[in-house]
Amino acid sequence: MVTAASLVYWSFTWLVVFGAVAFGLRGGGLARRGDLVEHARAIRISLRLIGFFLVTYVLKALVLGRESLDTWPRSAVVTLRVHESIVLVMLLAGIAAWGLARRLDPGKGRWQPGRRAALHRLCGRTALAAAVGTLLSASLVLLAMFRLARS
Repeated sequence: MVTAASLVYWSFTWLVVFGAVAFGLRGGGLARRGDLVEHARAIRISLRLIGFFLVTYVLKALVLGRESLDTWPRSAVVTLRVHESIVLVMLLAGIAAWGLARRLDPGKGRWQPGRRAALHRLCGRTALAAAVGTLLSASLVLLAMFRLARS
């Protein structure tokens, strides 16, 4: 069973994740153009939105509890598990990119050559691709939840 409160929460968080992905995409574009100051600003906003989601998820779990997946069709549960796996990739790659960025000199305002910068780019691109996958899979999970609520 899916409650109205749960649907409101997940719809709201979908918008939060959409915002995080939008700022992440903007940050990626700014980095490709070499504007690292604005890149860092956009990515920080994206990170704050993801952090906000994580805090609200803990609060939601404490107040509303977790969804009762035993009432969900198997296909919806599989979709949710795939979504959770993509989220994990996004978080791990994002944390790695953030950690590597903290070791780069932001004052230079341009890409620094070297292995650390290349690894930062790889982790950032992986996090961004996973963020897009997170949003798409979250859309499928939310759609399944609305269908469950209707039935």
